[in-house]
Amino acid sequence: MKWNMWYTVGVAVFIVVLLAGGGLWFMLSRNLLTGQQTASVPAFQGGQQAIVLSPDDIGMSVVFRSDNKALKFSISKTQGITDV
Repeated sequence: MKWNMWYTVGVAVFIVVLLAGGGLWFMLSRNLLTGQQTASVPAFQGGQQAIVLSPDDIGMSVVFRSDNKALKFSISKTQGITDV
């Protein structure tokens, strides 16, 4: 009976160490621990930058489907918008 308990504790410790190591590797690979952040304005090809707009600026609304398994995005202020 005691061997079964130690086996369970050992497996639990192994899983915790594995998850902690994976999380640390993920954070280091994303440069989250070093404080480096990506640019807040996305860049297009040719070095142009996109204008960052809020949902209110373009009249965006989100409507759920009746079965709550999908969303529909609508934009009402489309003047001057060529790409979404």
